[in-house]
Amino acid sequence: MLRLSSIEFTNFKVFGSDTYRVNFNSSDLILLDGPNGYGKTSVFDAIELALSGTIKRFISTDGRQTPEDVVVAYDPRSDVLIDVVLSRSPEDILSFRRKLKSPIPAGAQKISRFPELWDVFIRDESGWTPAKQSDVDRILKNKNFTRDFHLFHYVQQEEAASFLKSNSETARATEISQLFGDTAAAEAKYTRLKNTEKRLASQRTILLQKAELLKNSHNINVAKHSTKVGEVEHRFLLPWLLDASKSPEWDLPKFEAFNQSKFSSFSSELDRMLEFVKNRDFYLSSLPYSRAYRSPDLISDYLCFYNSLNHIQELDERRSKDKVFERCHTALVGGEIPDNLFHIFDLLGRRDFEQFQKDQDTINELRRTNSGLKAIYRKIVAQHKELNNSLASLPEESRCPFCGKPHESHDQLEIAASIRVSDFSKLLSDQDVSILALENSIKARFIYPIIAQIEEFRAKNTVLSDGAMASLIKADLTKERLIKFDAWLKNCPFSVDDLMFPPLSHHLDAEKISSNLEEMMRRIHKNTPPASLEYQLANEGDAFDRMFREYFANRNGNLLSITEENVEQKRKYLESCFYSSFQIVLKEIAAHTENAKRLERVEQELAGIAVKVLKKIRQYKKKLIGDIEIPFYIYSGKILQSHQSGIGQGVFLKDPTGGDELKNVRLV
Repeated sequence: MLRLSSIEFTNFKVFGSDTYRVNFNSSDLILLDGPNGYGKTSVFDAIELALSGTIKRFISTDGRQTPEDVVVAYDPRSDVLIDVVLSRSPEDILSFRRKLKSPIPAGAQKISRFPELWDVFIRDESGWTPAKQSDVDRILKNKNFTRDFHLFHYVQQEEAASFLKSNSETARATEISQLFGDTAAAEAKYTRLKNTEKRLASQRTILLQKAELLKNSHNINVAKHSTKVGEVEHRFLLPWLLDASKSPEWDLPKFEAFNQSKFSSFSSELDRMLEFVKNRDFYLSSLPYSRAYRSPDLISDYLCFYNSLNHIQELDERRSKDKVFERCHTALVGGEIPDNLFHIFDLLGRRDFEQFQKDQDTINELRRTNSGLKAIYRKIVAQHKELNNSLASLPEESRCPFCGKPHESHDQLEIAASIRVSDFSKLLSDQDVSILALENSIKARFIYPIIAQIEEFRAKNTVLSDGAMASLIKADLTKERLIKFDAWLKNCPFSVDDLMFPPLSHHLDAEKISSNLEEMMRRIHKNTPPASLEYQLANEGDAFDRMFREYFANRNGNLLSITEENVEQKRKYLESCFYSSFQIVLKEIAAHTENAKRLERVEQELAGIAVKVLKKIRQYKKKLIGDIEIPFYIYSGKILQSHQSGIGQGVFLKDPTGGDELKNVRLV
């Protein structure tokens, strides 16, 4: 058994630089008596520090104090030493020393790092040898010496006071359990077990939700859909759509995500298809009427333009000729001679174009000549005017400076120059008058008559407007449809000849178009075969028109090639695929359900383990608190006086409820 023999400390807390020694010898009980602040606790602190390297009650102040706040040196300038001696026998002596580091490490700025302030030494044959706390634990043969020291050897007064002052029975039980083995680790395991149990329950719920979601999304009744359906051969119901890759999904061999919703959609479409096949004779007979009634633009084009379709080229040529006359007329009225005037003469049947061209060439030549003479005459006139101006400065000159002709006097020379200017000016005016006269003659003989002829021709030969011609050309683009429509009308029990427009020549009567179209629509509607109520219900939303367009490419032969048996065979194939697809879904549901059951079993096992762990914790506390009576002594002057007087004071814990688990604690 290891016993505490002695402890001595130098410069530690209230003890000064002189070494202070406490000899325990072989005493079983040592009482330390003295007022507050006289060093009773310091003795226990020194023992704890020397053996464990720390002072536990300091650690509890972490965050509220720093190492500098904790005074451990009586004189900061001197070393702090604590030597403790333990013995197993008089011959087996163990000595340990703690020494405050100098200088204090800069990084040790927290109470939690208080152990880093101290060096530890072990005495051997060579003296004090530096060591580590692990070396101390190894020599003491206890890896958990620090823990056990507080559990079995040293109950601090702060802990005892806290215990006595606590009003919580659980808190008091927890305090006691810490003295003889903390149950926190076991309780943490219990908590982890419960958390794991909750996570398993959550995962189990998720799996069950997935299974339920699969059931609902596929509208599965496990008992109903577990029945197997025989396989049915796949056949394309609409083979003509294969080449164009336009086959509907329900006509394909395989389907993506074939669930209840998709199966219901496919089945509904096949129901409509079956009704369509049953009513196809009536549909095909009434289809032209319904199409015609829904095509007022086609009917309007037929009434207005059908009789003109073979005259488009003629009408276009007439419009082209009219455009030529129109442009020529505009040019002639504006005083211009168009380049294609020869063509106009020819169109009007005139044979005098050569005379017109001859007169036009003459006038052009006169204009050209007149233009040259005008330039010369103007120059001569300008020179003579300049001469007249210069003669005033030559009063003695009588000879003409231009031609050298002599005159009797200077005055005669000035008179001759003035006459010459007047003659040239008159010559210029006579040329212009001649050209103007010839131009007026051409206008009177050719231009004005041609303008009048063009106006007369256009008045007698009216043409279609641009809008009407554009509508006619547009109708010609649908000529094939109009021809088919005309062929159908010829087999109808009513006539529309009285509504047709004759070949067009000039304009369209919009009011008459509207009136004839309205009458045509009335006749078509009146002769449309009446549909039964059953047919109308089956064709809700014009489903038959959609199918005829999408599935049968608007071809009667495709529709007539389908039988009711073909539709039923397709329905059976879909049912076979649908129920086969359930097997995969059912396997998924079964897998989720089975995994959920496994998790439930594990969850139950963990719940049982958790119950056992909790029971063991309570049993331990019961044995610790109820079966072992633990006295708490507060080492102070008052307790010492009670001890000396023989009274004695103690605190005992009892569990009045009985049983092997700690459930209730009372202070006695």
